[in-house]
Amino acid sequence: MNPPQDNKPQLQRGSTIFRLGDRVMQLKNDYHREVFNGDQGTITAIEREEQILTITY
Repeated sequence: MNPPQDNKPQLQRGSTIFRLGDRVMQLKNDYHREVFNGDQGTITAIEREEQILTITY
């Protein structure tokens, strides 16, 4: 749904590729971060070297 582009960073984990702007869904409750099962968010930043995704819910 979110095709690759030269100006869009991406990060691969196993066989899954995450791209800037991808929509994601939380699958487990994380009470410390106040994110719960079923919450939907968008990938807003990708740090390739650190392999960190930033998601805004």
